[in-house]
Amino acid sequence: MSKLRSEIEELPAALRAAAALDAPVAAAAADWQAARPAMVMTIARGTSDAAATFAAQQLAAHAGILTGSFTPSLASCGDFQHRGTGLRALAISQSGASPDLLAALEAFPPAARWVLTNVDGSPLEQAASVRLPMGAGPETSVAATKTFACSLFQLRSLALALAGAPPPAGAPEAAAAGLEQPLDLDIFTAAPSAYVLGRGITLALAQEAAIKLKELCGLHAEAISAAEVMHGPKALAGSKLPVLGLAAGALGGQVAEACAELGALGSPVALFHAEEPDEFQGLLRLLAGLYLGIHALAQARGCDPDQPRALTKVTKTS
Repeated sequence: MSKLRSEIEELPAALRAAAALDAPVAAAAADWQAARPAMVMTIARGTSDAAATFAAQQLAAHAGILTGSFTPSLASCGDFQHRGTGLRALAISQSGASPDLLAALEAFPPAARWVLTNVDGSPLEQAASVRLPMGAGPETSVAATKTFACSLFQLRSLALALAGAPPPAGAPEAAAAGLEQPLDLDIFTAAPSAYVLGRGITLALAQEAAIKLKELCGLHAEAISAAEVMHGPKALAGSKLPVLGLAAGALGGQVAEACAELGALGSPVALFHAEEPDEFQGLLRLLAGLYLGIHALAQARGCDPDQPRALTKVTKTS
């Protein structure tokens, strides 16, 4: 068994451990309630940036909090220093070690710095006033899986806490169900490129899928909103552009509709629709099944899931 496959199968246990870390989420919620800042700016790259998309959707949907994405190079390659008030900067990083993310976080006042990371004592964590551990446990595969799932869990927990709602329930069980239902991605075995559609709660999942298809399968994939694809990108639809649709929650039907339209234009379509009443449980079931499906696809395309081309576990950019 590959190292990556082994870590994918640890998703339920990782989510169970993450669920036990309720004190840091409560501390972050208390900080927010005390300061009442107007918005959050996320700082992230790669898979963590997909988690940041999820943060923006969840904080707005559950707590009415606006969330934007900060450009790290403004600080790491420039001299940006935040001179305003009334926000929190949330850095998301599996390793907490990228210099550009640290420079970006340090451009904000110390009291405004939140960090979600999986490594205790990392540079990002040391710079933060509020520390949110992912709780994923050791993750040695180059491709992040447990840390992404636990990031989603902690961000969902934070959004619910800020809304005065209880934490997510049934997360480990949802992931376990997904491991029993790997997504069949055979239509992408010989594909030169692909669209990955999501909307609402699944847009972040589409972004994560596109990243994994690139790094693990050598497949160029573009994540796109099921609404945005109708504004021009659908012109590329056809037999050489298969589509992966990931649908859940209130907007899942719109993902299905977009997939149907692209299919009518000639694109092969693989649509996976989580029907669970709890949208987050449906999302986690899709995520676990997606990871297994991408693992199988990588092998079918002649790629080694444990050795993605030209990549290392920790990426340090300036």
